[in-house]
Amino acid sequence: MREEIFSKEIILDYRVNEQDFTRKRKQPFSQLLIFMLNLLRKSMAIEINNFLEYLNSKLESQKVENFTSSAFVQKRKKIKPEVFNYLSSVIIDNYYVQSNENIKRFKDFRVL
Repeated sequence: MREEIFSKEIILDYRVNEQDFTRKRKQPFSQLLIFMLNLLRKSMAIEINNFLEYLNSKLESQKVENFTSSAFVQKRKKIKPEVFNYLSSVIIDNYYVQSNENIKRFKDFRVL
């Protein structure tokens, strides 16, 4: 999943316009996706602050700059919603492989 989110192909396939996400900005494509997948529960400003604190604690070498909720909403419009269908299919494909030992099987059928 991490490889897919940080790949160049996903940016090229799921941006709205060709000009979107071509320059290095405060909110790269992958960071926006991770933030949107984070299941927002509080106000946008609180969620942004918590997210940035978490990222900055994990990424010691490069600090992530602060951004406003308005900037997030504007950048969010530049991502096609189909990206979530694609990421869902990636998760499903990786989970339901024949060699996955976590899936219970009986005579080669999944047990539900």
